[in-house]
Amino acid sequence: LPIICDQFWAIIPSLNQLKSLKIYSYVGVFQNQLQALFDLAPNLHSVTICEYQPSSSYMSIFKSKCTSLRNLYLLDSTQDCNHYFDEDECVALTRSSLSIQCKVLSISVTNRENIIYLIENMYNLHLLIVKCKDDKYFKTSPAMENNDELIQWLKDRLPSTCSIARDYDDSWVIRIWF
Repeated sequence: LPIICDQFWAIIPSLNQLKSLKIYSYVGVFQNQLQALFDLAPNLHSVTICEYQPSSSYMSIFKSKCTSLRNLYLLDSTQDCNHYFDEDECVALTRSSLSIQCKVLSISVTNRENIIYLIENMYNLHLLIVKCKDDKYFKTSPAMENNDELIQWLKDRLPSTCSIARDYDDSWVIRIWF
């Protein structure tokens, strides 16, 4: 069963007003339909992708082109649908056309080196919202906030112009502003 049937395209010939899109359980066989949707949505600025059971086809979404995209959310704090991106997947993301204009990226990564790689290779990025699998942070007391090993590690490696902070609502999430 196609994700978007032909009747949909007959009823909705244009998606000019579409600003935000949330995709659940992306499967690569729908790549052409997703691209068609992107082509009809010239004002699409934000895409959230949730994948409960990622497979190799999940990465095929990065073959898509969407010139208006500014915000890409691959880490969805409202759902437990996080896929941790490894080094190869981060490379694929930075080489995709979806990352070219991306100003805000929300993503889960397997290790902290992936954070640095994304920052160094996504040239238009203004905000990175990231959850890192190798983060050992556990907020038990206010004193812990002063001994945040990952935050310090990032500060040691990123320009001093970056602002780095834990998310107030989800302490596993780090926000980095450029």
